[in-house]
Amino acid sequence: DSGYNRVLIFKDAAHFPVSPPLNGKRADIVLGQSSFGSSTSGTGMKQMAGPQYVLNAGGKVFVADTQNNRILIFSTSTIFNDPDGKDISAEIVLGGVSAGISENTFRLPRSVFSDGTRLFVSDTNNHRILYWSTIPTVSHTPANAVLGQPNFTTGTEPPINGYTFRFPETITYANDQL
Repeated sequence: DSGYNRVLIFKDAAHFPVSPPLNGKRADIVLGQSSFGSSTSGTGMKQMAGPQYVLNAGGKVFVADTQNNRILIFSTSTIFNDPDGKDISAEIVLGGVSAGISENTFRLPRSVFSDGTRLFVSDTNNHRILYWSTIPTVSHTPANAVLGQPNFTTGTEPPINGYTFRFPETITYANDQL
């Protein structure tokens, strides 16, 4: 829910469209806000600004917190065991509030992919995809590799060829192919 700076989670969505119907159902969990009725953007570990993509994989929920130039990583056990379902803190942050060009900064990251072991992030306005060989367990862990640029410190719009991207947004992975 990019416009309200949050991610809503519906626990019963696996049963959709069977009974009970989800029509008009309130979300069970909100990430990025202290309540279901707030929409303030922010830079804290419990806040977001224009999140664009959410992925649940490997016991983690990854959020591309796009306008904060970062990826937030939550533990599913923390999220689903919270009694209130709100004001939940991310455990790990990759990137930071300021846009950057390095092995641990982004400029408007739009999506994430993980197979439960590895992590890929589309760093859209740096025209690249960053890769971690294992899901980071501490904040600001540098990426292991970069696709679409010759190194971690180049983020210019490159000429078209088989090595480059221009504003990569969504990442798809299947059968060991990215």
